[in-house]
Amino acid sequence: MVYSRRDFLRIAAAGIPVVVGAPWFCSSAAHARAETEEGYTQAQADTIHNRSTEEAIRQAGEKPEEVKARVNRRMRELRAA
Repeated sequence: MVYSRRDFLRIAAAGIPVVVGAPWFCSSAAHARAETEEGYTQAQADTIHNRSTEEAIRQAGEKPEEVKARVNRRMRELRAA
């Protein structure tokens, strides 16, 4: 079968949405799937942050409870001023 240049361009133009749309669709679907399967809730993120912060305080040689009390006292002082 012999194709003319015009036939080739029509076939190529018809295939552009498929070539461009497939990766876009796949990346959107993968992103949505990742959010539902692997995403953290805000509560999980807060827990992870608190644990890592407390661990850093312990590594610095202090007790997390004392640091929290000191921060709370300072915040009360700033609010009162």
